[in-house]
Amino acid sequence: MQLNRNHKDEKKDHKHMHDTLVIRFTPQYFTPAAPDSQEQLFVEWLSLTELPAQGPPQISPLAEIVNQRGSTPPRRTIVLLPGEHVLLSSVTIPSRNNRYIRQALPFAVEEQLAQDLDQVHIAMGPRNPDGSITVAIVDQRVMNQCLHDLSIAGFEVDLLLPDSLAILQPSGKSSNWNLWIEDSQRALLCTDSHQAIATAPTTIPLYLQSILQKQQHQDSPVPLDIFFPFCSEDQLDYATLEMELASEERLQTNKLYYQEHILVELTNNLLQQSHLWPHSLNLLQGAYAKRKGSVQQLLPWKTIAAAIFIWLVAEVGITLAQTLHLERQAADTKAKAESIYREIFTGDQRIVNIRAQMQSHINQARQQGHSHESFLELLAGMGSVLQEVDRSDQVMLRHISYHQQRSDLLVELHLQSFDQLEQYREALESNNFEAEVQSAVVDGDIVRSRIILRKKA
Repeated sequence: MQLNRNHKDEKKDHKHMHDTLVIRFTPQYFTPAAPDSQEQLFVEWLSLTELPAQGPPQISPLAEIVNQRGSTPPRRTIVLLPGEHVLLSSVTIPSRNNRYIRQALPFAVEEQLAQDLDQVHIAMGPRNPDGSITVAIVDQRVMNQCLHDLSIAGFEVDLLLPDSLAILQPSGKSSNWNLWIEDSQRALLCTDSHQAIATAPTTIPLYLQSILQKQQHQDSPVPLDIFFPFCSEDQLDYATLEMELASEERLQTNKLYYQEHILVELTNNLLQQSHLWPHSLNLLQGAYAKRKGSVQQLLPWKTIAAAIFIWLVAEVGITLAQTLHLERQAADTKAKAESIYREIFTGDQRIVNIRAQMQSHINQARQQGHSHESFLELLAGMGSVLQEVDRSDQVMLRHISYHQQRSDLLVELHLQSFDQLEQYREALESNNFEAEVQSAVVDGDIVRSRIILRKKA
């Protein structure tokens, strides 16, 4: 039996979904790479100009999507995280007040975590028929990397959810459990709105047994729709899995096939349920919530970040080199700054005063959109306070990173002492900034510190 979809109805019902960009991150994307690794990270994506979605999807680095689909931002951007990185569960909290529920959620799920609460992001989903609440738990490192990379590439996300939930069938279409075999290494299983996983196909029988064990009151077999790729070289492996599931008396298996790439199938499945998105489990909550009234950046943040990096290299690097009487290092640093400058601003043929020319480009970026002002204001405040505190050139600025959605600046510094760190923090606070010391570690004769900087409300 082949998977059949009513494409004519979809085209009629979802015309408003034109100009939608769907991006799916692979599990390997979030695997920590070696420090010296130059490997590029790829994503799968679909740019929908007509419906239903058709494949195959494009596979490229995030930064290449704009080059391939054009610079006009999509009306909607849907992002799918790999289900391996999202733990779905349910909790029962005796309250109907969302504020109280959100406050109680961390304590309700704490026993299910292998990490500290401050290292995870917890998102609240819809309330289930039994009164429980669907909960999604994601490592903050994964959330930060995902949204940071999307922001650098110039995309604002409207819907962020695990791909394991995207196989949930539209309401009224089927209440069966769903198992989608992507390939011999990966499968998606969804039994309801709070039980969905991505795992190897060989582990599916054991996982289903554990669920069935909890449903001993079930009188009749549970219907399980198994979707296999129509054309595959792994049919032998799938036959073994099919036989193993068919032998489970508590399951009634139904074998189906899908012909398109699985991302195309997941996308069409999601589009059929677009009216439910406001009530779905969107991971963009709390600190990661989409801000109202935000606009697409007019100048790519990658260019601004590179510009600021040049400025810092030229200003801080040369100053430190002169202070330490390392004229050769200063010359090399200046040459590197000029080289990077020429790569980014190819229209500038002459470099007379790199600092003044950098400031000119930054001023132009400020005039192009209000969305840049917060970043530049934080950077200017951070730099001016640093110059006041560090009159003896003992502080080394190692790294800065701007989070557009939260409008905060992460600054990594090397200081001489905790007292100097506290002095810098207090100076920032007195200049109308919120300075949160995220970490401070003694490393030999220096203190390595990370500070999150925000404008006071």
